[in-house]
Amino acid sequence: MSPGSLNLTIYRGALFKERFQCVDPTTGAGLNLTTSTFTAQIRIDADSALAAEVTVTAITAASGIFELSILPATTATLTLDAYQWGMLDADGMLWLQGNVAVNAMIPVFND
Repeated sequence: MSPGSLNLTIYRGALFKERFQCVDPTTGAGLNLTTSTFTAQIRIDADSALAAEVTVTAITAASGIFELSILPATTATLTLDAYQWGMLDADGMLWLQGNVAVNAMIPVFND
């Protein structure tokens, strides 16, 4: 199985939280992930040091729905740069990979 491609945009210093669904490319049906566990990491490139761990949480595992999240304290440590990320299952199979853009967070002021 070839990994899927998914690019992420993270705002430095903000909570990153996005939901996704893994689907069968032939039928479009959600994949049953009830027995799967995943880890995900962000790095500048494959040979560089770890930049951030990404929390992977099953939301509706039977339908393939999961959530990726990174706390604000962690996104604050990322430089405004381009990174790569990947999500592996417990057997080491790469499920998703892609680019990560880290952008500055624009502050919101209440008048």
